[in-house]
Amino acid sequence: MKFQISQILLVVLFLPVGAGCNLKAEVETKPTLTINMATVRPIKKDATIQPPVTYAGLIPSADCPGIDYTLNLLSDGVAVHRFTYLEAENGKNISFVELMSWRLTKGGQQLLLEGNSENIQRFGVKKARTLRLLNRQGNPIKSGLNYDLVRAEKFAPIKGSLNLRGYYSRVKNAALFKECQTGKRFPVLQKADSISLKRAYLNAVEKPGESLFVALKGQLAMRLSVESKGRENLFIVPEHFGQVQAHGRCP
Repeated sequence: MKFQISQILLVVLFLPVGAGCNLKAEVETKPTLTINMATVRPIKKDATIQPPVTYAGLIPSADCPGIDYTLNLLSDGVAVHRFTYLEAENGKNISFVELMSWRLTKGGQQLLLEGNSENIQRFGVKKARTLRLLNRQGNPIKSGLNYDLVRAEKFAPIKGSLNLRGYYSRVKNAALFKECQTGKRFPVLQKADSISLKRAYLNAVEKPGESLFVALKGQLAMRLSVESKGRENLFIVPEHFGQVQAHGRCP
């Protein structure tokens, strides 16, 4: 079975365009969420969900064994998820990693994940250990199948490459990346293809500290930083630098 994806639409379930392994989904549109990390309210200590935390489960599919879904919720409102389509292409699994924002709604009874304008998911918070996928109206899916994600005993950072677009800037030796989909700023580790990215930026920038639009493939990494006082922060690791666009903008 040939498996192709041109755009990922995540609302009720995961429906890749042109994919053979899918479920019926409804699309909810909403402008891209933009959040300044300095203004994100911390999660209350008595909240049901205690980040950082990992949830995982096998979501049923209409015409393949299922979609293995792992969700990480971080304390700064960032969500990272990996979804693996089982036996999606010639018996092989196909995985994708994506960055989103998350927040609790309905008095803590629902979890809202927001990415781009076509990428919104809602989960019911059943218990401290269980999230249940809802439809786009925030109502339960009428089915006898299992749509639950269960909390892991330990937080497990998600590994995997993802395509990133956003605004890159440098001040002295520190590099920052403001990611388009979440609107959040992440420090950039000076590893992998960061040298190529730095050189391209310095060749294109007109004034120090200016932000330029870039496209790259990279990974997310948890690291301790001096400013975090012992707390791990999320960093961007550029694996393959694409291009700098002096006049580029987030969609």
